[in-house]
Amino acid sequence: MVPCFKPEGFPGRARAGGRGAAALLLTALAACGGRSGSPRSVPAMAFAGAWAGQDGSGQPIYALVLPDGTTRWLAGTTMTAGMLTQQGGTLEGSVYQFTAGPPSAGSSGPRKLAAQGEAAGALLLLALADDAGDLTPYAFLPDAAANGAVLPAALAGSYTAATTTAGVAASITLSATGALTGTSHDGTLAGTFAPVFPGATGANVPNAFTVSFTYTSTAGGEAALTGLACYRPGTAPQIILMADNGTVQYSGVFTQAATGAAPFAASTIQRCSRPAKSSRPRWPITA
Repeated sequence: MVPCFKPEGFPGRARAGGRGAAALLLTALAACGGRSGSPRSVPAMAFAGAWAGQDGSGQPIYALVLPDGTTRWLAGTTMTAGMLTQQGGTLEGSVYQFTAGPPSAGSSGPRKLAAQGEAAGALLLLALADDAGDLTPYAFLPDAAANGAVLPAALAGSYTAATTTAGVAASITLSATGALTGTSHDGTLAGTFAPVFPGATGANVPNAFTVSFTYTSTAGGEAALTGLACYRPGTAPQIILMADNGTVQYSGVFTQAATGAAPFAASTIQRCSRPAKSSRPRWPITA
């Protein structure tokens, strides 16, 4: 069943040729008219957690929403970052959308877009509107592989990405003590990662990490970036890295060699249907 979602207040038109999530929401529209400090507990927010969708070619889109509404998602080489607020089941806010390119290259900066949507049970629906009124809709389900308690030591290891938003293959290494390093043929990374909520323990450890690193280009020049990351365990664990400095981004899906751990849930990324209204997501979200 297609989710019924109409982005109220957005008089514009849907962007042509977009993602699978976009096609899903276009059908629905037609049918329905970085954090640090002392230890702390994890606040509750209905739509906080890790989410996943698909683009038009079937490639995954990964999103991370923090309990305060801080939001990032990665769709191919496009990363979106911003803040959402919630009134009941309705979401709204503004986000910035970064396109691909090496962090050391000149950039005109991201596009600022208005965001509106709803979080209904285990379904997150968003639509972004630009100044011309064009809409880009997204649909997400809870990412079953990424919604669970994760300690920083679990991330330790080396990961590779066939391509990043810089347009080239790269590798990163995370240490059990929070160091982050990386390399590609056009530059290096050096920085740190840490839990968003450093005092949380046990089942209250959200799968969300702040990242801060410097990208140094082999051609000269560097860029300091900050952002978020989450960990997707499984037979080939992944790090979803999403960072920017307000002008340029460096993001990617980095995969570790197969480990023999339990595979991702088969239902992690799928077509959406509206859940029962009584269903209320929690951190960690479960499908």
